[in-house]
Amino acid sequence: MIAFCLDDEAWDPRRNRPRPGTASHRQIASVAAELGARIVRQPIAGAVNAITNGVGCYEIPEGARLVQSCHGVSDKGNYHGGWSCDACLVPSAYIAARVGGGSIPLVAGVPYLDPVFRGEMTPALPGRRPRVLYAPTLSDLQNGRHVGYSSRPQNAEIRATLAPYDVTFSDHPRYTRGRITPLQAYLDADVIVTDYGSTISLGVILGKPVVVAPVPDGPVPESIEDHLGQRVRKADTIADLPRLIDDAVERGPLPAEIDASPVVLDPDLRGTSTQATVQHLRDLEERWASR
Repeated sequence: MIAFCLDDEAWDPRRNRPRPGTASHRQIASVAAELGARIVRQPIAGAVNAITNGVGCYEIPEGARLVQSCHGVSDKGNYHGGWSCDACLVPSAYIAARVGGGSIPLVAGVPYLDPVFRGEMTPALPGRRPRVLYAPTLSDLQNGRHVGYSSRPQNAEIRATLAPYDVTFSDHPRYTRGRITPLQAYLDADVIVTDYGSTISLGVILGKPVVVAPVPDGPVPESIEDHLGQRVRKADTIADLPRLIDDAVERGPLPAEIDASPVVLDPDLRGTSTQATVQHLRDLEERWASR
């Protein structure tokens, strides 16, 4: 049996069911539907349990098999320890090479992007002003530690600087009761302003010019965010943002950014990530059942 295990943010305890539209539910919804698998809050003994957050968010039964199916597409150094799981479903070979802790890395792509690459979603017509999506990552971890790769503490000043543009501000789901940035917002944006979280990867995957906002510290070394941060436009100060945005509107993604797109998501998995993930989970179920 395969089960998908959501975290507190994605689970409605009153109705005992998922909260649709959260990051964790979006990540696994198409795969669970394809498999006809259960979506639950806690791992099930004897099942292949695909979890969408760290193991500390769950009550793990003795002997349970865990597969990390992370709610985002960032790295931030989390894969180095293998998430304490038996296997990790990862979006790219780049991240697969960073998986440690004895966890099996399985390149599965990004299932929730399949509709985009199947042509089921299209961007809106151009507007009168450049459309800018500003989507920072979280600025503090569950243990209360603040991180230096987020521009979120400066978001008020950044948003004021971006006022001449048609701006959509989308905060991290941690601070929006689980609400995520709709895919349509990425497609409609002319430029994406972000920092070192999932948004930088999504912007590059979708071919949108990315501008990294100024942050106190850089990304986790050798992470996918570090790789991409060397290939997109970066603002040293908040005052630099308009100049870089105007350049991005005029010229589009940088050549290095375009070259990085297949590194973040293999072209063969664009539109087929759901099927790839389904096959990986079925293979694991068969492999572990035979032991």
